[in-house]
Amino acid sequence: FDALPALEDEEVHVGQDADESKSGAGAGAGGGAKATSVGGFAAELAAIPEFAELGTLFRSTATVPLTESELEYLVTCVRHIYPEYVVFQFNITNTVPDQLLENVYVGMQVSDPENWDDVAVIPAESCKCNESA
Repeated sequence: FDALPALEDEEVHVGQDADESKSGAGAGAGGGAKATSVGGFAAELAAIPEFAELGTLFRSTATVPLTESELEYLVTCVRHIYPEYVVFQFNITNTVPDQLLENVYVGMQVSDPENWDDVAVIPAESCKCNESA
């Protein structure tokens, strides 16, 4: 978690819509997360085969911007906390006209690799200009 600021006061809890959270889970550049509550995130994540067996979603954090808003590619992150797993959902927005991004994913470097394993990395098939993936 070293790369992301602590969001204890901005978390979205079960039954709380993102619009009711302090910063709004929809805040930031990324619009890839269509769910607006933990219940919505839980259903969305459970529909992904790689995440279906992770257990019950405990909570999700607010959207955190990882890049400056003036850059060509905007990246945000939402952390989904499970009892034994953490899912990092990266939302990428392409702002370059006439450019199509394909097979897009975000790589992470962790400070303690012995304690972290990639269970699944799911690239976005494509990302058009002014769209999120």
